[in-house]
Amino acid sequence: MSSEFLAKINKDPRPVHIAWMVAILGFGTFYYDFSLSLEIIAVIFCSGVLSHLTLSSVFKTYSGSILSSLITCTGLSLLVRTESLWFAAMLAALAIGSKFVLRLNGKHIFNPANFGVAIGMLCFSEVWVSAGHWGSGIQILLLLSLLGSVLVKRAGASELSLAFLFSYVSIWLVYRSLYLGYELEILLHSISSGSFIIFSFFMVSDPRTCPANRFARYLHIFLVAIVAHIFTYYLYLENGPILALFFLSILVPVWDYLLSGEEYRWEKSSFVKRVVA
Repeated sequence: MSSEFLAKINKDPRPVHIAWMVAILGFGTFYYDFSLSLEIIAVIFCSGVLSHLTLSSVFKTYSGSILSSLITCTGLSLLVRTESLWFAAMLAALAIGSKFVLRLNGKHIFNPANFGVAIGMLCFSEVWVSAGHWGSGIQILLLLSLLGSVLVKRAGASELSLAFLFSYVSIWLVYRSLYLGYELEILLHSISSGSFIIFSFFMVSDPRTCPANRFARYLHIFLVAIVAHIFTYYLYLENGPILALFFLSILVPVWDYLLSGEEYRWEKSSFVKRVVA
């Protein structure tokens, strides 16, 4: 393996990101049995790639990278459950389309996978997210946590995952454990679900759709944790963190307007100052 190739991988973590996510998807599909058909996975990827190629030719000012779209398709395959090939194709197209259409100041507002999953859950009864399809075994928890931490560290966004986990657990311990007297086993059960871990390490940590200012990023993540608790424990909505991130994404342009910061570049795997021509 050439040093030039290794240098490219170190500068852009998306190929490694995709490889690990596909490995997790393959492990869950063939070994752990997600009860997810290969047809659904194939349709998601075909629809996502076709949507990317089509929209890239339409929106000349923003072509995006096929690597990011592949990450989105893998995330949808990990979380979305539906028995309809049509719905699978539609959600993939909506997720990829959100990157091209729902943009402000050169930045897409929603995490594409989060957008597709949330729209599916909110609008269609034929689409759902199974929180328990990974099981809650400690082996699966450790595996996903380890792989997720590797990915977000390479993307320069480990602080986002750690901030969310710290905020979510702290709120739970202070309010639900110390104040209401809930047992810690309930917390461990909730944070060991597959969808929660995937959300924490693969979705909320997306550096391209978080606020540019570092303080705003921490505040934004803390708000996501609070709203996730409200959705889950007071409105009794399943997958509260996913919905919380979806609704609070509209605040990111506000943070960017109020507080200046740095724009994330995948190719540099870091936050860099925006250069205005």
